[in-house]
Amino acid sequence: MAVGKQIVSVFCGAADKEAYEQGAFVSETKTIVHQQNEVEKSKNKLYKVIRDRRTGQEPDVSLSEIYQNITHNYPEDWLAYIETLELAIHDGDHLLATQIENRLLEIIQDHQHWSKLILDGINLAKNDQIALLLGPK
Repeated sequence: MAVGKQIVSVFCGAADKEAYEQGAFVSETKTIVHQQNEVEKSKNKLYKVIRDRRTGQEPDVSLSEIYQNITHNYPEDWLAYIETLELAIHDGDHLLATQIENRLLEIIQDHQHWSKLILDGINLAKNDQIALLLGPK
């Protein structure tokens, strides 16, 4: 348990060096680097645009264009819709927010196993007590 305002130092090792072995274990298994296909690269670019918007950077793409991109290229990506819904609500774009929420409810009809995740995301996006924190511009 950490007590205090912040942690200023961390030591990775045994407190009593003589009581424990000090050998370093090196795994024989190498890290597997996943090669992304074009769809994954494109989806990562979409999420970067959303993240840039969330951190206060104004991308060259409007929220409506982001929504259209998701609808045409990733129609089942509920998380991208939730993040875009949150931004639309924050920006006061009620028409777009309604469109996104309706799309999310359609996804629930096709994927009941996602219903709790989606409904919780909608509730968080609409909750005035939990404000979208935008970074400095």
